Amino acid sequence: AMLPATARSRHAIRERLLLEMEEYANDCPYNRIEMGTDRKIGIITSGISYQYAKEAFGEAAGFLKLGLTYPYPRKLIREFASQFETIYVIEENDPYLENAVRSLGIDCIGKDRLPICGELDAQIIRRYLIGETRTDIYGTDAEIPSRPPVLCAGCPHRGFFHGVNRNLKRIVAVGDIGCYSLGVNPPLNGLDYLICMGSGFSSMIGLAKALELQRDPRKVLGMLGDSTFFHSGITSLIDIVATNANVIACILDNSITAMTGHQDNPGTGRSITGDAIPVIDIESVVRSLGINDDRLRVIDPLDRDSVLEAIESGINTKGPFVIIAKSPCALLRETVRKNAGRCCVVDADKCTGCKQCLRIACPAVSFENRKARIDVNAGCNGCGLCMQVCPAGAIGRTGGVR
Repeated sequence: AMLPATARSRHAIRERLLLEMEEYANDCPYNRIEMGTDRKIGIITSGISYQYAKEAFGEAAGFLKLGLTYPYPRKLIREFASQFETIYVIEENDPYLENAVRSLGIDCIGKDRLPICGELDAQIIRRYLIGETRTDIYGTDAEIPSRPPVLCAGCPHRGFFHGVNRNLKRIVAVGDIGCYSLGVNPPLNGLDYLICMGSGFSSMIGLAKALELQRDPRKVLGMLGDSTFFHSGITSLIDIVATNANVIACILDNSITAMTGHQDNPGTGRSITGDAIPVIDIESVVRSLGINDDRLRVIDPLDRDSVLEAIESGINTKGPFVIIAKSPCALLRETVRKNAGRCCVVDADKCTGCKQCLRIACPAVSFENRKARIDVNAGCNGCGLCMQVCPAGAIGRTGGVR
């Protein structure tokens, strides 16, 4: 057990184990030398960079391919470097291996020639290290139109971001990692900043205090998904309550971990193996932290009026306020089955061409001959948000009532 009383002695043991690991790294099969046809160039590399370097230099160069890079094998590196006139260290981003090689007193070429940002490929290595550019191989420099990712048609997050967008002058909107990160893009423009997973709640406390000190009347509104709430949002919400932070904490619950592939979370009732498990109810968790009815709204984010009312209540309430926007992901099997055959349609005679429907950024909505058009093949599931924002009442729904 790493208790204070044992930590100091364990430090010495750790250092001994690292030395033993280094000895293993010098001889392990994951670190191997591949000699080339001459001894002019030796390349120290690891991972995918090895493949790129191999393609660029061919069989002439020698390679030290490192599969175990910490602790790095000093004896093996010295042995390899001593056999070549010039040593290249080829790696992506920060010069970790290069610094290790230089710390051994070995002169090498690395980030002084190779770019430190972005990914490498064989062409980049040829250009910066060999000085040649081949034209007989596939290139990736073709210019294509920008196609930024968008929320799916019928995504419940779209309704919430529409409400956020309507209040941007009165709030500072904080995002997090998930599908709802896409709310930063126009025309939703629903995020002022996004840092990292969990910061949608945790960063609000300090920001709210800073705004207060500057006499800025805006209220901080932060958003987390249900999966992120379980991952790193609960403790932050505890801090919000414990500090009586003047913020609006919004949990966008779409009943799944959507962006990364529909993995289950503690609120879905299924384990990662598909077994039934108890459902952890987000509303119950929130109430258990002392958030009462006056400070809590549970809404359908596709109900425009409910979203606007909830945000308005949050802005006008001093101290912590929680909004749970609960509606399942449009791509869940159950949602697809429920909405089968439903879609929204445009009455061209009523459409005035105002383009308000385009402001919700739904990929199923487009314009043709100065009139709105909804393409059922683009995924429209009849969520009805476009109906609610159309000032002319030109959009209806077919295939049943939601």
